Order: sequence, then structure tokens, then C-alpha cells
Amino acid sequence: MSTCSEHVVLRGGHVASLDALRLGWNLESRGFRLEPVGDKLRAPHAELTPQDVEEIKAHRDGLLALVRYDAPEVVQ
Repeated sequence: MSTCSEHVVLRGGHVASLDALRLGWNLESRGFRLEPVGDKLRAPHAELTPQDVEEIKAHRDGLLALVRYDAPEVVQ
């Protein structure tokens, strides 16, 4: 897999690599939901392809930032 040098600036000034964003969209369109657990991601590994797992590992930090960015804020 090639390293992406393209980035997207999201609302609030958050920056994400285009590769991580595309991977997130791909997984989401296939019904997968990634959840942040500390500094790792929880994913339904039994249903992912080996290529999916490798791409998630390669873009873990970017996906983690996107999942946290997309998470609703807790209001108390």
C-alpha cells in the first residue's frame, strides 16, 4: 500500500489522511463499525478480510482519530 500525502481538513480543524477517510467510508458502506478502545480500535475481525485487517493496522491512528471525531459528545 502506498503512503498517502493527501489530507482533508474536517470541521473544527481536524486533519485526516485521504486514505484513512476512504478506508473508513469503505468499511462503513459494508456495514462495519469501528469502536475506539483506548489507543486501539475494536472491529469485527471474524468478518474482515486479511486485506481489511492490514489496511486497518496501517491506518490505525487516522481511523482512530476519525472514529473519535465522529463520536457524539457527551453532555452532562
